[in-house]
Amino acid sequence: MSLVYRLSPDGRSESTDVGDCGAKTSTTEICLGSRGWCYIRGVAEQWIAYHRPSDGELTGYLSPEAPEGAANGQRFVPLNLIGHPLGDPGTRLESESVLDDRGLTSLANYWWVLSPRPFPVDHRLDLRDPQPGWEWRRIVIVELDKTECVVRPALPYPEEEGATATVTLPADDILRVGPPHTQ
Repeated sequence: MSLVYRLSPDGRSESTDVGDCGAKTSTTEICLGSRGWCYIRGVAEQWIAYHRPSDGELTGYLSPEAPEGAANGQRFVPLNLIGHPLGDPGTRLESESVLDDRGLTSLANYWWVLSPRPFPVDHRLDLRDPQPGWEWRRIVIVELDKTECVVRPALPYPEEEGATATVTLPADDILRVGPPHTQ
């Protein structure tokens, strides 16, 4: 049995038994994400976990979109494990193909995040709360599970050796694929 916790409109939490669903797990963690979705243990509740058929490895998520216009069928956005979109909405088969091809390899890219220089070595860095004076830095993901990822500077200064920060998932709102445009 898996329980999904949701935030009701009046602010109370409620749980629903969703049976044996590999995409959902029991949890008490609830937070409102940047896109207004209710996140459960780091995964938006409407995301569908996609496991590679050849070995069962979780390679990403399918985010359902409402079909546009006439009944074109359900469309899905392929998301990697940190919640970053890997392509435009497509059929389920098209989106699964994107996750097969790029789901895991996309995590090996350099990412950009607002952070201090130097990264503190005490692991108490909250990248979701940027401070004045922080700058865009290139980072890499060094560890990942279903609820968080650990990042470090891609090119650390000597005093940053071993420094990491933990980011709760999804992290597509703070980790960027390319360098941001400066204003």
